[in-house]
Parts: sequence; structure tokens; C-alpha cells
Amino acid sequence: MEMQPGLVSTESTARNLDPRLDTQAAESGHRTSAPARPLPERPRLEMVPPGNQPSLFSPGDFAGRPASLRLERTDATHGYVVPAKRKPARKRKKSDMLPFEQGTLEFLTPIGTPARQLATSVEASVKCDHPVASRTHRILGAAWDGVLIIFLSVALSAVFAGCLRLWHVDFPMSAASIKLALGVVLGGVAIAYYTLFVTCEWETPGWRAVGLRLVRLDGQNPTWRQRWLRYAAEFISLAAAGAGYMWILFEEERLGWHDQISGTFPTPRIQSESNFRKR
Repeated sequence: MEMQPGLVSTESTARNLDPRLDTQAAESGHRTSAPARPLPERPRLEMVPPGNQPSLFSPGDFAGRPASLRLERTDATHGYVVPAKRKPARKRKKSDMLPFEQGTLEFLTPIGTPARQLATSVEASVKCDHPVASRTHRILGAAWDGVLIIFLSVALSAVFAGCLRLWHVDFPMSAASIKLALGVVLGGVAIAYYTLFVTCEWETPGWRAVGLRLVRLDGQNPTWRQRWLRYAAEFISLAAAGAGYMWILFEEERLGWHDQISGTFPTPRIQSESNFRKR
């Protein structure tokens, strides 16, 4: 049977698609015009144990420097790497650090503390809010100190008299001599008593007992010079027949001569220890 050119038989097409038909035809004794083709080998799957992925770089590429990726341009003519051109560093300006200029804050103008006025519309000498100790308060403090001075004077006089008797020293026991000796001892003890506490910048035990403290007219602690000036001014107030102390009874702010001369005054300790003032 001859086939027209351009036509393909179904038998040859089937044989091309399935090579097993040639084998079946050979076994059955039929011969075909096309020779038998061998069957293709089937691919075998082999199990390969997993391994580590090899490194893309050699171990010495990054020795002593951090790993980084850099793209470099090579010259096609000479075959060497052309180094990249670096721009010179630009100086940093103030505008680089601060995006805008900081402006000034507008605050209200502080108003000064008004001067304290007395009841008679006269400016007060005391510039702070610490109250001046009352007359009774000051008298109690002075009374405590006086009692201590008298006690020390009597004790010192008794010790002195005992020493004279022990040493068999004859001392005139008239009334005038006794008064004179007691006066000298009393005055010496008083001067030593106040000098000790002024030098140490302490309040006397009498002031501490009634809760008094010495401050300046502006409310601050007095200086060493002001304490000594007050100590000297007290002699002036006492030498004027006590007029400097009597001035406390008539003065509107209860300040004596020694208070005004030294610029200090006594105030209750509870009030003076406060850090806040009334406005």
C-alpha cells in the first residue's frame, strides 16, 4: 500500500509516540518497514546527603576589616581598578546642627519687693518678714542670762574664798570690801560670758532657752563683724544709763540702739528657720 506524499499513517504515528509497539510487532512475527529503536533509559534518583554551602569568598578576603560590598569600576584599556574620587569634607556649619536659631523667651519684668511701711507711713528698718521679738520675750532671755551669770559669779566667789582660807590669807571682811569683790567678780564673769558666745558666733543659753535667734535686717545670718559691733553697741546703750535699752519701749519696731547700730535684731527661732517668706 502506497501512501500519498504529505500523509502520515496512524501506525507510524503511534509507533513514534509509543516505541513499545515495535517490540510487540517483532515478538508477533510481523515485520515493519522502520527498524526497532531501543527504549530510553529511565532517570535514576540518587539520595545525596546534605552538606554545607561553599563560601563565595576566600577566608583571607575579609581578614582584619569589616565585611562590606563595594562596586569598583575597571578600566577596559589597561585592566586596573580606577579608584573612586572622594569629595573633600565640607566644614560643618551651625545651621547643620541647629535647624533654626533659638529665640529668646519673653518673661515678665520682675517686680521688686515693696518697702515695708509702718503704721505712721514711715519706711521700716526691717526689710524682711521675720518678726521682731516682743519686749517680754527679750526680757525673759536677758533674765535667763542674768540668772546664769549670777550663779557663776557666786560659785566663783565661793571657790575664791575657800582658796583664801586654805592658804591662810587674811582678807578684810567689811561690807564695802565684800560688795566690791562681788561686783568685780560679777562684771568679769558677765564680760567673759558674752565674749565667749560672741566669739563662737552662738546665741547665749538664755536666748536659746526662750527660742530667740539673731538675724540681720534683711533676714540673713549676721556676720562676725556685725556680732562684735552689736556687742560693743550694748556697752553704749548700757553706759547711757540704760537709755539704749529703754528705747525699745518707745520705738515702733521695738529696736534698741544696739539693734540699729549693728543692723541686727532678735527674732523667734521658729519663724527665722523658715525658708519661705510671706508676700
